[in-house]
Amino acid sequence: MRETFNQIVLNKTLRRLAVKRLDKMLHDSLINGYGVPALPAEKKQKYFYLSSIIHTVCSHLDKGFINPKVTRKMVDVFTQGGLKTDRVRTLNPAKEAYKQKYGEYPPLFCVLSPTKACNLACVGCYATSDRQSTPKLDYETTRKVIKDVHDTFGSRFMTISGGEPFMYRDNGKTIYDLFEEFNDMFFLTYTNATLIDEKVAKRLAELGNVTPCISVEGFEKETDERRGKGVYQKILKAMKHLRDYGVPYGMS
Repeated sequence: MRETFNQIVLNKTLRRLAVKRLDKMLHDSLINGYGVPALPAEKKQKYFYLSSIIHTVCSHLDKGFINPKVTRKMVDVFTQGGLKTDRVRTLNPAKEAYKQKYGEYPPLFCVLSPTKACNLACVGCYATSDRQSTPKLDYETTRKVIKDVHDTFGSRFMTISGGEPFMYRDNGKTIYDLFEEFNDMFFLTYTNATLIDEKVAKRLAELGNVTPCISVEGFEKETDERRGKGVYQKILKAMKHLRDYGVPYGMS
């Protein structure tokens, strides 16, 4: 299966065929909704959203914008290692066990903020730049939350917020240790991007299971007015490092 993924990622023709198959799988899963109750409009919205992500990733691979390792990880996580179209008919055992115990399915979308610490002091933000007294979760608690989402909820996707997640440290452990341990999950991380240098971008590319979502107000004037002088240029440098290593990112 791993070799098949490699061929699909590296071969443009196979990649486009795989995208069509994935798109059909998504349509069958979300529109026909095997075992998942939802309004028709909600199903369509989810399908169009995820379908656009798949086609955008394919387009960016064609243009050489995304590291193939990141793409392999995304495919592996979101299909959980299988590209068979009938897999959508197989209900997730963890989610079914959760429903049987609690009477409803577990949350589909989970956000974890392991720390409120931040290296900026943006106007109106709820986080704080006071590193000494800033509340944070200890590493084992943070790890347990992610493990519960992974094992009990049966989820393979999680959002990390803050504060500034890349500042998180506890007992010699960092956010990267969590990304590495739960390498069969994919993480979207909200960040101000000022700590993303070349070394960080390279590590994110090597991990392959993290996509930063960069907070920015707009152009330089608006961003620096709220976030501090020079922050906009730091964000542009961070984006360049991420592009250079093929790490996909978005903006918030």
